[in-house]
Amino acid sequence: EVAALKKETESGARNPRDVKAALAAELTARFHGEEAARAAAEEFVARFRRHEVPSDVKKVSIPARGAGGGGEGGHWICQLLTDQGLTKSNSEARRLIGQGGVRVDGEKVSDADLHVEAGTHLIQVGKRRFLEVTIGG
Repeated sequence: EVAALKKETESGARNPRDVKAALAAELTARFHGEEAARAAAEEFVARFRRHEVPSDVKKVSIPARGAGGGGEGGHWICQLLTDQGLTKSNSEARRLIGQGGVRVDGEKVSDADLHVEAGTHLIQVGKRRFLEVTIGG
């Protein structure tokens, strides 16, 4: 079966993405059941094809900082990313921001000196790392 699928993709009869999805669904169904396979396929399409936020985003609450503790009472984006484990260091956070790989509430962060103010924010690092953070309250 695998050889036939490989031949179909090489000839252009089937899209490699569709073959991979079918194989993933079959393997998931064998080990976890049909319902789990359906749910995993739906989550994959929502996240990677429609660019929706995953349903299992980690949520954290952190205290607001007072004046002088993070500028205007907010949290410095680089320190926030590092403290929450989204980056290994402030330097990595700065690099990712410079490359356009960080978003706050869907907006690309271009300033590594940004201070994230009190409230609830969705932070995305790269394509796969998400965090919902509530600052204060």
